[in-house]
Amino acid sequence: ISYSTITASAADVIALHVANSSSNTITQNYISNPAGLGLFFNTSSSNTVSYSTITVNNANNNAMGLGVSTFNTITQNYISNPSGTALTLNDNSNSNTVSYSTITSNAAGYNALELIISSSNTITQSFLDNPAGPVINFNTSNNNTVSYSTITSNGAGALTVHVLTSSSNTITQSYIYNPASYGIIFNGSQNNTVSYATVRNDTAAFAAVTLLGSSTFNVVTQSFIHNPYGTAVSIQSGADNNTISLSTATGANANAAVTISAASSHTFSNSYLQGYTAA
Repeated sequence: ISYSTITASAADVIALHVANSSSNTITQNYISNPAGLGLFFNTSSSNTVSYSTITVNNANNNAMGLGVSTFNTITQNYISNPSGTALTLNDNSNSNTVSYSTITSNAAGYNALELIISSSNTITQSFLDNPAGPVINFNTSNNNTVSYSTITSNGAGALTVHVLTSSSNTITQSYIYNPASYGIIFNGSQNNTVSYATVRNDTAAFAAVTLLGSSTFNVVTQSFIHNPYGTAVSIQSGADNNTISLSTATGANANAAVTISAASSHTFSNSYLQGYTAA
């Protein structure tokens, strides 16, 4: 399907539904369903969506969703849902690639991108934004990679990047910024890596990087973590055996660069920590 306009305007309708299908190409199209779902892949593999605009404007559906769909390529697209989640990879939607795309929401309670029980996906060279709320949620999703991407929010208290009960994910060579809340928060997650990244916020209320709830054996390396108004890194109860290496973590003059509370066995190596106290 190419150079086409595909529209619907009903809550119970999918503008374009790809079911049990493989190796299709959807390119240079405009796909819209303000009241419903824009584009949905169900049990489909090895399809390509490129150079397309996919938009909806409602809280109950995604602009684009994948369910039980693998090895699909989503590249050079604009995917938007101002009132809800823009893109969801759900229910073992594994080994998909999103690249060179813009993914946006503007809703306080919804992520621009959600990965739910989905693994080994790649998000690269993309712009993900939700001025009102959270941006990326890894929920029980493992071995995913976010690279060379910009991730921004301005939502107070929003979990800009939330890694929840997820393991072995990599966030690398990316810029993450929310002046009003967390940059990255790990909750009950293990063996994740943040590398070559800049993570910044501008508030005393939240740390730029937070680990809590049995988040263990995570690594932050060769990264710049900055909070000019508060703490750069907060390691909280039960988050043990984490490593920060070859990194710079800077907090406000009145705050520690790193705070550790009821958490043990961490390693800080070859790093620069600056605040009222370093740690």
